[in-house]
Amino acid sequence: MNAFAARVLWGIFQVTLFTVAGLVVYLLARRRGPAAGALAAAACLLMAVGVSALALAPWPHWYTLAPGEPEQQAATSIEPAAEPASRDSADAARAPAPASQAKAEDLSRTAWAGAAWQDFWQELRKSPGEAAKKTDTPWSPRWPAVLGVLFVVGLSLAIVRLALGLFAVRRLRANTSPIADASLLALAEELGRRLNGSRPVELRESLELGSPATVGWRRPLVILPSDWRDWTAAERRVVLAHEIAHVGRGDYLTGLLGQFSVALHFYHPLVHWLARRLRLELELAADALGAEASGGREAYLITLAQMALRQDDRAIAWAARPFLPSRGAFLRRIDMLRDPKQFRSAAMSRGGRFAIIGCVAAAGLLFAGLRGPQGESVAQQPKKPAATAAASPTEATTVDWSFVPPNPAAVAIIRPAAALAGAEMQPLVKLLNEQVGVEKLLGLNVAELEEIKLIAPFVPDPDVPRSTHSFGILVFRAKAAHDWKAFGENAAGRSAEATFLGKKYYKTLDAAPADRPAPATAAFRYSYYLPDDRTIVLASEPQLQRVLALGKTSPAEPDWADDWPAGEATVMLDLKTYNALHGAELKQEMSRDPVVSSFSPIWEQTERMFLSLKTSDGLQVEALAKCGSAAAAQQVKKTLEAAMTLASNVVGQAADKLAAAPNGAQEAGAMLVLADLATTLVKQAKLEGEGSTVRLRSAVDVDVADTAATVLAPAIMASRTAAKRSQSINNLKYLMIAMHNYHDVYKHFPAAVVIGPDGKTPHSWRIELLPFVEQRALYDQYKMDEPWDSENNKKVLEQMPAVFRHPSADPGSKDASYFAITGETTMFPGTQGSEIKDIRDGTSNTIALVEAQRSIPWTKPEDIAYDPAKPLPKFGGYEPRIFNAAFADGSMRAISQEIDEKLLRALFTKAGGESVQIPSGN
Repeated sequence: MNAFAARVLWGIFQVTLFTVAGLVVYLLARRRGPAAGALAAAACLLMAVGVSALALAPWPHWYTLAPGEPEQQAATSIEPAAEPASRDSADAARAPAPASQAKAEDLSRTAWAGAAWQDFWQELRKSPGEAAKKTDTPWSPRWPAVLGVLFVVGLSLAIVRLALGLFAVRRLRANTSPIADASLLALAEELGRRLNGSRPVELRESLELGSPATVGWRRPLVILPSDWRDWTAAERRVVLAHEIAHVGRGDYLTGLLGQFSVALHFYHPLVHWLARRLRLELELAADALGAEASGGREAYLITLAQMALRQDDRAIAWAARPFLPSRGAFLRRIDMLRDPKQFRSAAMSRGGRFAIIGCVAAAGLLFAGLRGPQGESVAQQPKKPAATAAASPTEATTVDWSFVPPNPAAVAIIRPAAALAGAEMQPLVKLLNEQVGVEKLLGLNVAELEEIKLIAPFVPDPDVPRSTHSFGILVFRAKAAHDWKAFGENAAGRSAEATFLGKKYYKTLDAAPADRPAPATAAFRYSYYLPDDRTIVLASEPQLQRVLALGKTSPAEPDWADDWPAGEATVMLDLKTYNALHGAELKQEMSRDPVVSSFSPIWEQTERMFLSLKTSDGLQVEALAKCGSAAAAQQVKKTLEAAMTLASNVVGQAADKLAAAPNGAQEAGAMLVLADLATTLVKQAKLEGEGSTVRLRSAVDVDVADTAATVLAPAIMASRTAAKRSQSINNLKYLMIAMHNYHDVYKHFPAAVVIGPDGKTPHSWRIELLPFVEQRALYDQYKMDEPWDSENNKKVLEQMPAVFRHPSADPGSKDASYFAITGETTMFPGTQGSEIKDIRDGTSNTIALVEAQRSIPWTKPEDIAYDPAKPLPKFGGYEPRIFNAAFADGSMRAISQEIDEKLLRALFTKAGGESVQIPSGN
């Protein structure tokens, strides 16, 4: 296990160094326009895969973090060297003095950190047997086990999510219908000749999408939402020009390869950030081409803004979100396209492309050649006693194969109750229940969840409609009786009782009929079956009926059941079927990267792959490759042996070097943490081959402790906070776009308090804006000659649109989250609306709306009053230290609660004449 975790950590360190360098290349390229930025971001994501692969490839290194003379480091080669006469004596010479030999009070902070590092490193260099004999010390390392758990589970989930995303896109594609409108096809042909050369583009429509999308790279489709017939001629031209530009640039394949890098580096925030930037740059590059074919920048931007207000905010299945455009991305595009630099031509010279790719490749090769401590080969390592290797046979395990159909693409079985047993796991249990929300979702404590099965059907029966192929089968089983009905109803939406083969189940009424696509609101709705008082099975109705028939038409146990390894989490992948269906395409794509191709025997010669994680007795990880023949197994084994041998270069002796340079280590910050973890793991892996089977085992004699909760908690909280902040900003953007469209119609912004047609009854700007946020029906229900809290208008109050509510607010609350700043000197002086010409301080220097926690119902004509002579009111409340604000030009900023008061007051005035310079941090 230590060897596995060591490879993982050093790989993280190398990828981090590379992505930081790649980020610099991206930021420089980005200045030349979105096309250059997209190329740089894509190159960085693909080279990150290369850096990870080169860590395991026969790649010489030119720098090692191990202490020693530079000449010795430069002379290091990949050939085995003579083993030192006494490794133990060398370790003893490097070991730090016992704590009793130095007074703690005499240690400086950096010296203490160096000593703690030495203790940590020496402790983890021990074998499991040696670790068991250690006496209690203040330093109790648990990182190898925790890292192994997190990496294996995270990688499995990332790969499953990527596969589900591709399945979801395939389902979407299958549920489209061709467009036969002659004028639209003629327009597409014209734009295709201009933007796409001779490559054919097919137009189809879908009820599931609220915005246009391009999917596929071999047979690209431009999919339009069902309301395209209501578009104006200008809107049709803009949309088609943008989407056909995507096809001509090959953006779908670029995005797909970027998501592959994200799945492999699921743990890395910089990789996720680059992937998000890549998607945005691809959109902006297509905008640049689309604008050239649609009448220029100004007309293009106006048309996009008009479409933004009508765009249907339909939920996209979570797995498909990285492959499909979202409303938030649409608003972000509009915001960025205000800058004329975004419309630079998407064309790039060959020299420019080579320069960007060359810089990224050079950075990747540079950091791929950086080897961690203990850069010597395996031949130089001290021989481990046989007892330390995890060589015990795979333990027999009893698996309930109920509900598993024949020929599944993947099967994952997770046993949360077994994995989370023990007092030391309670912090993680609490985290999963409260922060991740498992208990709220399932109505069940995660520690009481006996088993989860995730089954991805690969080869459905011919009579199962193709529209349901992408639906997986989910099985949840509790340790004791549990009422799953509420969870099932949440997954099914509207449902009704039905019967199949004498078995009662509940069918969703929102699912797609077999003969036509599903409505947008029905995406990934499940029917469900309650076989007993502990279990629920969820699937699309055709798949669920197939499951119900298993007992009569299929054997209960799959033919690969005997290979299933024991563990609290086990995954099986059917690579044989995947290669039969998509092997040629995969080989063609992989041939473009010789580094990745060198590892192709692992997936080409493997029929089924199993990955198992066991935590009940220390930590054990087992990977099993079932090949078609003994010769294929030998080829897979040799590939893995080469990878393992060369991967040993990532483990070494960085402790002394880091401890000797504490100032540099302090500057490294988070990098130092990764370096410390990467250099403190001991190799425990063993590779075996027998017949057509190759097995890799790794074990650590350590408990899986609550350190996992410590590691997971900050990431979960940061992710949730960032997502809610992004959604709140999108809400503000949408409101400001609506205000500008209101201004286009009425030649002024809405007043904070609008007087109704009776000349005396006030209502809020939020009511006035309803028709501009696609809520005309709700606007028509509101009686303008009655108070906001009249019996009729209270009914409108209960139907609060989500755009007026912060994502962190109570979903049942009817209080507004976004308010106008009102007062004589502000943009909202009273019952009169301001015109753009009245904002003489500049629209980019004047705050219009702010985010705040107030007990003010959204229909009430009340906002936040500002008086220059009084103390400033309080804003925000949803996040510590900041609040979001929308400016009159439609831009958004996160404002620090510590902002200079004088500056904030200047931002509230529309014509105060103040000199305003907003710091970059606000």
